[in-house]
Amino acid sequence: MPNSSQPFAAKSSAFEIKKTFVQKSGRVKSVDLHPTEPWVLLGLYSGNVAIWNFSSQVTEKTFETGKSPVRTAIFIAHKEWIVVGADDGFIRVYNYKNCTIKMWNLGSSSPCSSIECHSKGLNSVEFFDSNNKLYFITGSDDYTAKVWDYETETCVQTLEDSSQVILGCDEGILVAQVIHARS
Repeated sequence: MPNSSQPFAAKSSAFEIKKTFVQKSGRVKSVDLHPTEPWVLLGLYSGNVAIWNFSSQVTEKTFETGKSPVRTAIFIAHKEWIVVGADDGFIRVYNYKNCTIKMWNLGSSSPCSSIECHSKGLNSVEFFDSNNKLYFITGSDDYTAKVWDYETETCVQTLEDSSQVILGCDEGILVAQVIHARS
């Protein structure tokens, strides 16, 4: 047992912390580092995920995956995917670089459809039912939100703004949060 009158002397560690970064966020449930980009992926208790650039120290993207807490979020870099697991029991896959939505049938390894939907990065997708018809809405870095007919895979409405659009769905009511871009 060490002598309490002498200070504790720790052995030197095998690594040295060169720089510390701080980013205020909600309750973080998972963290993953991208293997080639200077990005940290955060899975948050709020149901959001965020990509934080540790070089520039800015948030690159943030979007809501659902209302349930995210328990794990990881990069699959060779596919340009983010895979997210949440308390609602769903595993969601997002492509963080392109502007395409791909849909799969359960049990199938290939997508049943692929839709080029925006000119810049896709940030969020929400599904909703209106008059017993299924739609989905997409939000993008191109400052548009688009409403799609799920069955025909056609765009039925485009909402344009000079702001970032973040989408959500609450008890069947579509919610769009608009964040105005700084001039």
